[in-house]
Amino acid sequence: MSNTDNMKLPDILIPTEARAALRQKFDSLPGPAELPVYHEDSQDVHTRFAIQSARELGESSDKIKVFFHNAAEAASLHAPEGLPSLLVTSGGAERPLPRLMGTPIGQECVILTHSLILAACEESDLSNKPPSVLDHLQDHRYLL
Repeated sequence: MSNTDNMKLPDILIPTEARAALRQKFDSLPGPAELPVYHEDSQDVHTRFAIQSARELGESSDKIKVFFHNAAEAASLHAPEGLPSLLVTSGGAERPLPRLMGTPIGQECVILTHSLILAACEESDLSNKPPSVLDHLQDHRYLL
């Protein structure tokens, strides 16, 4: 157990003003987005932070559906490579969607929120050129 495992998280991670802005944006989306969260049963600070931030995102709008899966379920579902893992999905979309492995702090939370918006819209904000460039890639790319 690390010395951060006993660290107390704030009661609210997403400030009230930000939550109101998220509610307005999420409620205006044409469809729902889902956020399955895969986690270990441990109480380390990263797991607790990921669970609490996902819960708050889900509480901000009925359009954001959050599901929690423990490590045993995670192995049988999407086999995440690292835990905690947050996987953005949309209803019935067959295309790959973003997965955040770790704790959504700072810019990662912004990216997660933007990914939820894109998933609910079931579209991309990429111009036509990048997808054509990406089609030519042969190997996996890992963005760190």
